[in-house]
Amino acid sequence: MGCYYCVLAEAGFFPVEWLETYQHANSHLPGHPVRQKTPGIELNTGALGHGLPVAVGLALAAKKSNSTRRIFLITGDGELAEGSNWEAALAAAHYGLDNLVIINDKNNLQLAGPTREIMNTDPLADKWRAFGMAVSECEGNDMALGDLVHRGAEAGR
Repeated sequence: MGCYYCVLAEAGFFPVEWLETYQHANSHLPGHPVRQKTPGIELNTGALGHGLPVAVGLALAAKKSNSTRRIFLITGDGELAEGSNWEAALAAAHYGLDNLVIINDKNNLQLAGPTREIMNTDPLADKWRAFGMAVSECEGNDMALGDLVHRGAEAGR
């Protein structure tokens, strides 16, 4: 969330100074986003596992209404340990949601420790492929990530 809050601050949703209060008591920037507290947040996701199901719903609604809108989701290893994500991936494959771009920050960590010790999701790329997703992998600190995301948006999924 820290990175997302930085993007929202840079976009002018709230003062950059708020970033210093990230996850502090009574902060406008809690560890899980709360739309009633943080300008720019459209969905409360206090429990893990909401991101992909909501993104799939948005992508399906866009597709059914013949919208050209693309839905982008940023998710992480820890979140993908939640079963609702895999139900959503199944639905995305079933409905052919080529307007959905999933960006997974596979840093091998989640809140309580390394993913391989908490809930190992590997081989993650193979799982996405099994759902019919086009998978591209890159080093997250690589500036080419923007190009990869752009190509994913053009290709869909």
